[in-house]
Amino acid sequence: KKISVEGKEKSLQTLKRTSYWLSDFQPEHHAADDAPGASPPPERPSSPMSGQPLKLKSLISLDMGREETTSNKGDARFLCSVSGKALTTQPIVVIKKTGKVMLKDVYESLAKPTMTCPVTGKKFKEKDVLELHKAASGFAASGKVQAKKYRPTLT
Repeated sequence: KKISVEGKEKSLQTLKRTSYWLSDFQPEHHAADDAPGASPPPERPSSPMSGQPLKLKSLISLDMGREETTSNKGDARFLCSVSGKALTTQPIVVIKKTGKVMLKDVYESLAKPTMTCPVTGKKFKEKDVLELHKAASGFAASGKVQAKKYRPTLT
């Protein structure tokens, strides 16, 4: 049988410090411990570009076609509204008035000369065209590849 050298108070303090998952030893919350200057979240999310609150009228509804797949994985690719090609890493534009998404080279060859949407036939202006930027994953940046020549050194 082991005899505790520490007092009962000291062993309770140690148990409280090491056994935080027990309900008796969970830390107490005090209002004074809150971070200074902490404020509640905003009513509306802010725009990542301007920092101003987002408005519903400033959002654009995109009309994107999806590729028909037989698998149920949900990994269908999006398609160009005009050519039907899969949208991968090519430059992509959207016409704000119609919401149609298309490849940039298709836009420049079909839509830009007449300034009418090839799908809907609506007229648009140059300011109604937005270029969408492709995102890069955290694992590897897609699109721009730089090569370095490896020169091993002998030491």
